[in-house]
Amino acid sequence: MRKKYGAYEQSHLYTIASDTLAASTVSRYLADRGMPAVVLDTPSAGVALLSSQDAVVFLGPGTGAQLPDAMNRLGYVFKRIEAGANSGFVDRHDAKVEYPVISQSPSRSTSHGLIALLPGKSPGATLLVVASSFNPGWPPS
Repeated sequence: MRKKYGAYEQSHLYTIASDTLAASTVSRYLADRGMPAVVLDTPSAGVALLSSQDAVVFLGPGTGAQLPDAMNRLGYVFKRIEAGANSGFVDRHDAKVEYPVISQSPSRSTSHGLIALLPGKSPGATLLVVASSFNPGWPPS
């Protein structure tokens, strides 16, 4: 394979099983109702594509910056509330209002999510944003 494709390189792309299941469930739900949806990750989707057609986007603290146009229209932002901890949401208009990830034990936590339906840039296009404040891979080490 090296001769044909070149040297190996490590990929830092990953998916969490629960996120994959959520994307699959939403895609199937929409398809069953005559609104097929393509599931893309934010690096391969691109802001222009997401703004020009209906799209469902799953975001987390590590990917929210890739869609600044959508994130800037939300009332909440991702913020690392405690050093070395996962992000939480903070109210964009009142930084004192925080929604952190709360750990009950090393293997169990409670976190907040955000669902927002935003208009796309093209007439009639919509962007459904599903954001989670918890990401086991964030912050990067």
